[in-house]
Amino acid sequence: MSYYRLASGQLRPKRSCWPFVTACLTVGLLFAAGCSGSKKKDEQKPGAPPPRPAAEAQQIAAARTELMEEDSPDDDELAPVSVLFVNGDAITVDDILKWIRPELEKMAKGLPADQYEERLLQISRDAVRARVETQLIYQVANRRMKKPELERLEQYIDTRIRETVNKDYGGRQTRYEEALKERGLTPAEDRERIRREVLVTSYLQGTIGQKVSEPTRQELEEVYKAVQADARDKERRQMLLIDVP
Repeated sequence: MSYYRLASGQLRPKRSCWPFVTACLTVGLLFAAGCSGSKKKDEQKPGAPPPRPAAEAQQIAAARTELMEEDSPDDDELAPVSVLFVNGDAITVDDILKWIRPELEKMAKGLPADQYEERLLQISRDAVRARVETQLIYQVANRRMKKPELERLEQYIDTRIRETVNKDYGGRQTRYEEALKERGLTPAEDRERIRREVLVTSYLQGTIGQKVSEPTRQELEEVYKAVQADARDKERRQMLLIDVP
C-alpha cells in the first residue's frame, strides 16, 4: 500500500551554527514506500549520479531495508525520517540542504529569529517538493535518452561548465572547485545538477510545449487593443529656453 511519511521535528533557529540547523531542520522529507522499488546495480554509466560516500550509502541501504520490512502505518504513527525514496532513488536531508544553504545563511543574517524559523520551514518544504517533482520527471526523461543523445548531452554539460568557469571564476578550474567545496559540493554533484536541469527542461518542452497552442492573429489583436491605451505614451510638452544676454 502506498503511503507517505512526513518528517516532523522541533525547529529552533540558530544563526551561527550550521550543524544545529542540519540536526533540527524539519525538512518535510517524505518516505514513499509505494514508490520504492529494487534496482539492479549496473556498472556506472556516463552521466550517472556520482557515487555516495560509504557512510551515506549504508544509511540509505538501512532505510530501504526498514521500508521493505514494515507495514503501512497510520498517520499518528509517522515519525521523522532522513531518507526519501522516489522510485528507488534516495534523497537525503543533505541533498536538500546543500542547495539551499547559501540562501538560508544570507537570510539568517537579516531576519529576526521567529521570521527566520518560519522562512526556514517554508523554503525547506518547497525545496523537498521541487526535488521530488524534478526527480520524477528526470527518471522518465533519462529512460528515453538514446546513446547519441546522451553523448551530445554530456558535451553540452562540458560546455556549460567551461562557460561558468570562464565567466565566474576567471577561467580557473581550481577556483570553481574551491567555491563548490565551500558549499559542501563536488564537481560531480554540480555536473549532475546541470544534467538534471537540462533533461527536465528538454523533456517538458518536448511534451508539454507541443500541446500549447500558439495564439491566433485575432487573439493577438484583441490583447493589443485591450492594452493599447495603457501602452501609449502620455502627452508631454517640452520647453527650450535660449537665454541671450
